[in-house]
Parts: sequence; C-alpha cells; structure tokens
Amino acid sequence: MTKVSSLAIDNIFINYSRINSFKVFSLINGLSDHEAQYLCVNNIFDQKTSNFRLVKKKLITKSAVSLFIEMLKNESWDHIINHTDVNGSFNLFLNSFLIIFVS
Repeated sequence: MTKVSSLAIDNIFINYSRINSFKVFSLINGLSDHEAQYLCVNNIFDQKTSNFRLVKKKLITKSAVSLFIEMLKNESWDHIINHTDVNGSFNLFLNSFLIIFVS
C-alpha cells in the first residue's frame, strides 16, 4: 500500500434532447483493477427536425501555421511567466493563445 493515491471517477454526460437511445457497458480491459466504460449511442441524428446550424471552421494551411507560429513568437509572455498563481498563469496563456489562434 502506498501513502499517496488518487482516484478517477468515470463520467458520461448525455444530452437527452438529442440522443434518446444509448447503453453503457463495462469492459474488462486487463490493464488495471478498473474496468473501461463503453458507450453505445443509437440513432444520434434526429430525423424529426431539420435544424441546421452554421459551423465555423478554420482552414489549416502551411502558411497559416507559419503565421500562427510567428505570432506566438512575437507575443510578450512576461505577464504569464511572472504570474505567481498556476491557474491564473494558465488562464492568461490560454487567453493569449486563443486570441492568436482565432485571428
């Protein structure tokens, strides 16, 4: 027995308004004393409605990647490096990263 341990709890979240038929199974994976979870979703496309939504996608090209890398290099990261709180530092980094990625 060890003095330090951690736990992982499996969670599966289902949107009942979109998925009305599913099953969850436990699978013995042989890797540890915990079983794997298997989610089987039936008929995920609701054929009763014809609601379409606009999906915005970003085209990833070599020039776009080069520009993204260049913008990351030119960003001042001092405010993130000097931040004393890890969570705050991560949030600052993520905000800067996403602003550059979305632009």
